[in-house]
Amino acid sequence: MLLIVSGIVCGLVAAAVCAGVSTIDQALAASSAAVACTLAAAVGLVPVTLLATSRPEGAGLGFLLGTLLRLGLSMFSVILLNQLADLPLMPVAGWTAAWYLVLLVIEVSLIVRYLNDRHALPHTAAVKESRPR
Repeated sequence: MLLIVSGIVCGLVAAAVCAGVSTIDQALAASSAAVACTLAAAVGLVPVTLLATSRPEGAGLGFLLGTLLRLGLSMFSVILLNQLADLPLMPVAGWTAAWYLVLLVIEVSLIVRYLNDRHALPHTAAVKESRPR
């Protein structure tokens, strides 16, 4: 949920800033790239949640598959927005790269939190118990 909300907020902010500073094509490129990257990031989380259910090693494979899906969908959206929506290539590619990196940071923090809750390592549990209150 945090991933989708942050993607929508970032897209709206970028579209508003671009609409005030630059052309409408820049605003459309920013907002459509934010939507495409947010959807790609949400799809990229699916393999992690499916493969991390039994063992922590499955999370690594899930993260790799999620990254491939995420990167492929992001690049496909650049081509699609350029060809079908007739948006200029460089702004779409630049905004897609920017949103990809912003949402990657959020996605990795969500995955780490998910894996820490799901598969607590023995030494982390011992560290939590030995901390003074």
